[in-house]
Amino acid sequence: MTRHGQTPRQTHTLEDISTALAERGLELERLARSMRAVSGDSDATGQIAGPPWRREDVRALNMSLVPAEHGGCPALQCLVAQVTLMAYLGEADASLALALPGPGLAMPPVLALASAAQRSDFFLRFGSDTPRWGAFAITEPDCGSDATAMRTSARKTDRGWVLNGTKCFITNGARADCVITLRNCEPAVGALRYPCIPGGLPHARLHGLTHRADGRAACHAACRALVR
Repeated sequence: MTRHGQTPRQTHTLEDISTALAERGLELERLARSMRAVSGDSDATGQIAGPPWRREDVRALNMSLVPAEHGGCPALQCLVAQVTLMAYLGEADASLALALPGPGLAMPPVLALASAAQRSDFFLRFGSDTPRWGAFAITEPDCGSDATAMRTSARKTDRGWVLNGTKCFITNGARADCVITLRNCEPAVGALRYPCIPGGLPHARLHGLTHRADGRAACHAACRALVR
């Protein structure tokens, strides 16, 4: 706090962000150049060509958008800074910007709804020198992203929970190490829950990758019968 009782203003310039990431071993300008270099191949194959990052970049990429209390970059702790970063990388290649390692779209529901222990467990997996991806499976073929109309259900068994349903347009779904999904726990009362599926979708039947024109390398997966 300042002497006037105001919170100090954070800086959100690309230079500040680049400097902070460089301190963690990630050269932002070099990454953007590499993304441009593999852009055509990535679009043609629907996969991450290259990859555009170096081995020593991986941990910083995994952790770049993670909250600071869990080891994330302090310069990327507000939406303005995050948008600044994504706009810069998106200019290099929008699809690859979405496909970079990190918690991705799985992070907002974790921050909003998970307990402290669940958040710690979720973010711990990204402190690795191996690329890690998170994914958020919410969209369904018959209702889009309308959470109140979800048909995916959960049933308690002796082995844990069985999730039944179909999800689609799961960004990075086919490569994710951890998937947060939305299911209807009690259809009669419309109770919704966000279970975490560690290890990605090993028990799900992937039945298609939607290579959308706006993001082929982001690998939008569809799956049926999520079982845990």
